[in-house]
This record gives sequence, C-alpha cells and structure tokens, in this order.
Amino acid sequence: MTITIIVALLILAALAYAGMPKRPMRVLLRVDIQNGFMPKDDKIPGTGELPVDGAPEIVPTVNALSNCDRFDSVVDTQDFHPVDHESFYTQHEGKKPFDEIDLHGVRQTLWNPHCRQNTPGCEFYPTLDRSRVAFTQRKGMNKQRDSYSGFWDNGHKESTGLADYLRAEARRRGFKGVEVTVVGVTRPFCDTYTAWDSVDEGFKTYLVEDACSMLGDAAAEKADRERLTGHGVVFVKANDILRGSGAGCWNPRGQWK
Repeated sequence: MTITIIVALLILAALAYAGMPKRPMRVLLRVDIQNGFMPKDDKIPGTGELPVDGAPEIVPTVNALSNCDRFDSVVDTQDFHPVDHESFYTQHEGKKPFDEIDLHGVRQTLWNPHCRQNTPGCEFYPTLDRSRVAFTQRKGMNKQRDSYSGFWDNGHKESTGLADYLRAEARRRGFKGVEVTVVGVTRPFCDTYTAWDSVDEGFKTYLVEDACSMLGDAAAEKADRERLTGHGVVFVKANDILRGSGAGCWNPRGQWK
C-alpha cells in the first residue's frame, strides 16, 4: 500500500511539473504614463507639469499591448515625488529648469515640479487601461535621489524592489525566470534607464520603440538606441507582438523565440 501511494504521488508530481511553464514570465513594464508628463490639456488636471510631446499618442498602442495574450503580467511604474524633491529646480535658489547640478554625488538635471504625491499630476493618464495591472512600483520617493529607472535610483544606491518582486512572482507562478518588455514615458530618461537596469538584473529585455515617447531629435534617438542595443536591449515594433489572430499572437518563428 505504501509503495502504491508513493508511486501515485510521484505520478501526480510529474503531471504537475509537466503542466508548469518552461519559459520566462513575460512582463509588460509600463513606465510613468502619468498626467504630469502629458502636454497641457485643460480637461485633465495635472497635465503640463513636465510635458513630453507625443506621450498621449503612445497610450492606444500601450493599451493594445496590455491586452495582448503574449504577456503574463502587466506592471506600472509611478513617479511619486515628495513636494520638496531635490530634483525640482524650485528647491535650488537661482536655478532654472534643465540646469544640471551635483546632487549628493550624482549628476542631476533639474526639472519642473511634477508627479507630486497625491496630486492630479501624479495620477495615471485617464485613457490608460489599467484593468490588467498586477502591481504598481512607485519610485522617486527619497527627496535626495531621483529615480528614472523602475529598478534603481540614479546613483544605484537604493533598489526599488521591483526586480525582487518580479523574480518572486515568476517563481510563485511556476515560470523559469523573467522577460521584460518596456513601454512608456520617456526615452532617453525613464524608459532608457529602466531598460538598462532590466538587463543588469539578468532579464531578457525588449523595448517597443513605437510605444515609447522620445525627447530629442533624430541624433539623440540614434545615440540612445545604440547605447541600449550595445547593452543588450532588443528594439521591437508593436506589430511584432500584435500581429496574428486574437488579441495578438506572437510569431514563434520570429525574434521572440
């Protein structure tokens, strides 16, 4: 009887293992799609704080990707600054927006006050579909350190904890590792830093170029692309993911293998 029970348990364990995914957990990581980074719109409070041209236009593509059956998890990052964050030019007498300073040993661009905690500018853009969001990673809460990346502050002194969350979630759900696809606002700042750190965390990392806004001209875009591809980030287009039937079947013979 004991042998029979052991054999039965082994069979059940084998069946359970056979049903587990043998691939990484695929995460759509949506960076800082918040009112404060959108151009001024009188109908939407909080817009225009630190506006990025073209940011609203990526939202439909981000929504389509968010509902694509390729992704196992959708995660948002959220700039969540205290009102007196030291990256704000208003905290430094005689300084103006886009001046650069040394901020506690880290080179820092000074910004307009934006995405302050519990203000309309901090809220997610109203047309962003958050129905599938499993987790929101807040960042930039330490007033002495800016945090472009969803994973680390700019000086790599404090982790946000996002990488640990993703690893733990992948283990809990039976996946083998983590794969990250980055979209959002904006290159060459928060999107770029997030993708860079994702590679450093050991995650296979993609960046959807037509689902990321971009600050700068063609030369700046080219330089940013070269830096990221040299670091191991793979650039893709949204249609590479969305093509096919249903909500967006990925092509197993393409670059997603």
